[in-house]
Amino acid sequence: MMSRRSRNQFPPSVVGDVAILTIEDFDEVGYLLTNPDVADAVRDGVCADGWEHYQRHGRAERRSTRRPVETRVEKILASVDTSGLGLEVGLTGPP
Repeated sequence: MMSRRSRNQFPPSVVGDVAILTIEDFDEVGYLLTNPDVADAVRDGVCADGWEHYQRHGRAERRSTRRPVETRVEKILASVDTSGLGLEVGLTGPP
């Protein structure tokens, strides 16, 4: 006998124009990076993980599950030493 599916479970399909992800296709790290409030909720124990949040709220809220795209400039800026102890550019002494 087949059991009834609860209201919180969705079959892997398409609802409207929103693709329903399966856990195999879900990018946990990407979802948490894209949704820092969800990362806070997981850290605080409100949700067990990003997948739980996505199933309960994120799908209905149409939250992005893709990692943010890092531009070339963002990659360069991320590698800059802001502590002042790294490579100096330009003149380092008196002219």
